[in-house]
Amino acid sequence: METIHRKEISMRRLAWLLTAILTFSLAISCAPATPETLDYQVLREWDIPAGGIGMDLLVDESATKEEVLALAAHLREEYSDGYIYIYIFDSLEAHAARETEIRTGHLPSNYSDEEYWKHHLVNIIRNPKTGYDEIQWVAEGRGY
Repeated sequence: METIHRKEISMRRLAWLLTAILTFSLAISCAPATPETLDYQVLREWDIPAGGIGMDLLVDESATKEEVLALAAHLREEYSDGYIYIYIFDSLEAHAARETEIRTGHLPSNYSDEEYWKHHLVNIIRNPKTGYDEIQWVAEGRGY
């Protein structure tokens, strides 16, 4: 009798183990894929006193709208707490023009608005106080 009882316990353990392995494998295979994101460079980063983060990012100029928006969605999820002000550019010149505009109130005279808006691609803005939370494609004149 004792031998039969041990076999029952061993069979139960084996059944439990196989169930656990099968459940784990199904969970892995059914998990949503992590979106591939673009490589990017942080050009400037700042803390927001009320809690949150601000960043200016640079992506490669060859990045597609879909790739940049996927990166934006990924970043919005990654920085899920507090305020977010993230600006994505695909040109160092456009970013430098923005920095000049912040300091002086206008773009440099040798950099046109048209050129600036071709290369300032996305704003990710969240204001938890007002409930505003959006990803905005702001680039113009890019053919899409």
